[in-house]
Amino acid sequence: MNKQTRINRITSLWFIVLTGLMYHTVLHLVPGFYGIDIVKPGATGQMPISMVLTFGLSFLIPVLAIIAVNFLKNNMGWLLNFILSSMAMLINTGHLSEFFTARRFDPTQLFIIIPIFLISILLITDSWKLKKDKL
Repeated sequence: MNKQTRINRITSLWFIVLTGLMYHTVLHLVPGFYGIDIVKPGATGQMPISMVLTFGLSFLIPVLAIIAVNFLKNNMGWLLNFILSSMAMLINTGHLSEFFTARRFDPTQLFIIIPIFLISILLITDSWKLKKDKL
C-alpha cells in the first residue's frame, strides 16, 4: 500500500477514535435528561485531577498522533504514532474489561466501547504496517 494512503487511513481512524471518546462522554450525561441522578456519590463539585487528566489526554493523544503521522513523515513520526496507538489500545482494552468488573452496567456504552476497541486494533495494525510502506 502507498505510504500516503496508509497515513490517510491512520488519520481517519484517529478521528473516529476522537469522535468516539466525545460520544462516550455524552452517553454518560444522557441519563440526566431522563431524571436519573448521574452525580457521583460523595461528589464535592470539584473535578478530581484524575478526570482532568483523562479528559485532557483523551483529546491530546489522538491530536498528537495525527500531527506526528502527518507532519513528521520520518521514523520519529512513525514511532510516536505507534506508541500513542499502543497506549490507545491498552486504554481501550482496560476500558472494555470494565464491563466484566463494574458494579453498574450501562448497556448504551456497548455501542461505543466495542467499536472503539475494534478500531484501535485496526489503528495499531495500520500504524505497524506504516513502517513497511514505501512512499
